[in-house]
Amino acid sequence: MKIKYILLLLLILPIWVKADTNIKCIDGDTFKMEVNGQIESIRLLAVDTPELNSKDPIAVIAKEYTCTYLLSAKNIELKKDNNSDNRDRYNRLLRWVFVDGELLQSLLIKKGYAMVAYLYDDYQYTNHLLLLEKQAQIKKLGVWKKDIKNDDVYLIITIVSIIFYLFIKTVKKY
Repeated sequence: MKIKYILLLLLILPIWVKADTNIKCIDGDTFKMEVNGQIESIRLLAVDTPELNSKDPIAVIAKEYTCTYLLSAKNIELKKDNNSDNRDRYNRLLRWVFVDGELLQSLLIKKGYAMVAYLYDDYQYTNHLLLLEKQAQIKKLGVWKKDIKNDDVYLIITIVSIIFYLFIKTVKKY
């Protein structure tokens, strides 16, 4: 009887993860990290970024943004949505991802690096994401900008990489 309550509590409570764990970015909406002692694939709930093999330059930008954000985080919180499945068909955990208190899905949508997608129920932050997506569409950001060139992508990636490198070099390691 007690086991059932403990398991239920574990499903309801968000998972807090130290951000100094090894993180491997797969693309803009998927990454791997250690959760409860094992490496898990995490799929950002309710968003979709372009696939890396799609030749969409935003795919690379989204991956770099997600990776930079996760690697520079102090705290990463994985939160299950009660209206979502626990895992997708590829066995990835479906989670809301909070990085230092900010919802990563919101940041990606706001910049136009992701679209609201895969809504199979009424998820907790859906309305917020749809509002941010509408604003990104109006501003023609990221995936909503149709004429981005590969030269722009390489320039953006170079700038982000330099800033990330400088940031990491100035942060004290404890």
